[in-house]
Amino acid sequence: MKSIKDKRLAYYHPDDRKFIPVNIERGKAVNRLEIYRDALEADTYINVPVAKHHSLSRLTLGLKNSMGVLGGNRGSMHHNLGQKLADLATVIRPKLTLIDATRILLRNGPQGGSLDDVKILDTLVASADPVACDAFATTLFDLAPDEIASTVAAYKMGLGEMDLERMQIIQA
Repeated sequence: MKSIKDKRLAYYHPDDRKFIPVNIERGKAVNRLEIYRDALEADTYINVPVAKHHSLSRLTLGLKNSMGVLGGNRGSMHHNLGQKLADLATVIRPKLTLIDATRILLRNGPQGGSLDDVKILDTLVASADPVACDAFATTLFDLAPDEIASTVAAYKMGLGEMDLERMQIIQA
């Protein structure tokens, strides 16, 4: 096994030939996407986003982070983004979503402007339900789950729970 210091391991460049067209049968806003084959064929898909503000989706959490498996014209996702992320979630179903909220970006995302935009929380949020994970993580930004379009759209499609009162939340 190579050391993590080996710079060849620092960057992974996807093979464009591995993006395959996938019909999004339950899609309401998009019916076909180019998705990375490895994400579709993995035995276990674990989604590990860093919690941050995003100028278009309001927040990047689990559902938004799944855009990372897309190829093709990703810019076309930005119109009706919340519903399109929910549509993608009908195909890309992580076994676990682990949101890194050790430091969250409160504004000027996704890139950030300064350290004044960062809040240290030293928190991880994990769930087998990606909608519940996003819903709870939204509260770390002093927002309600129904303020995030992708959370609402995914909940309405039956992809998970967004009602915090119906969740078993364990804080350690």
